[in-house]
Amino acid sequence: MRFLLSALIFFLSLPCPAKERGFDRPLKVQERKAGLSRLVEPPQQIRETCWAYGGFALFWQEDPGIKGIEKIALREGPDPKALCSENYAGPSRPIATLSGWPLGVAGPFLLMQDEPLGNLAVLYALKLSDGKVAFTASRDVDAELVVEKKSGLVSLRYYAGLEPKCVPTRQNPACWERIKADHKIPSDLSLPMPDCEGAFRKEPIARDTPAALAISVPVQVRDLSNARPEFLPGRARCAALP
Repeated sequence: MRFLLSALIFFLSLPCPAKERGFDRPLKVQERKAGLSRLVEPPQQIRETCWAYGGFALFWQEDPGIKGIEKIALREGPDPKALCSENYAGPSRPIATLSGWPLGVAGPFLLMQDEPLGNLAVLYALKLSDGKVAFTASRDVDAELVVEKKSGLVSLRYYAGLEPKCVPTRQNPACWERIKADHKIPSDLSLPMPDCEGAFRKEPIARDTPAALAISVPVQVRDLSNARPEFLPGRARCAALP
């Protein structure tokens, strides 16, 4: 029974929710309390998190008074338990972030995401080797993000947010063709106009205001080391922004 409970706790603590799939599974996930933040009133708990993988771990603190994670430390060593120890004193180097929160590790990359505006958020990939940004994109967080690793390459599939300059409706189907042209989506790609009626009901202003709409389409990046997003056939999505 104790083993089953431990396994359940470990499973629930894994960094990949259902809509983000395919990340490397950590060998160890550890969280601990790290005192109170005086940046909020009343003071709230600061939390430390450690994800340990083969040969390294990612360690950071989350202060409730700061939006996102300011710094992540990459610790190097063979022992996951030692890497996540409160008394760790081995090799460590910082990885600068663009704020946001870690989604998971995929090969040589750490994927992170900032706080969504409605259903759109900035997704970005950091190279673990030097902490530099390898890729950024606007992502629809209500749709899946799938990571795949094959033949040494890391690929992504996700829904990319577009910036519409008009509102596609049944009365104005030409707008969808304009949006596709603006974003260089191939005209022969099977990507029908999204149904925005639900967005209009939620936010009536969206019927006349392109900036109030979040339109997203399926995209694939075949090689994150040389990121070139490609539009995929499928169904476009449409939602109202707050």
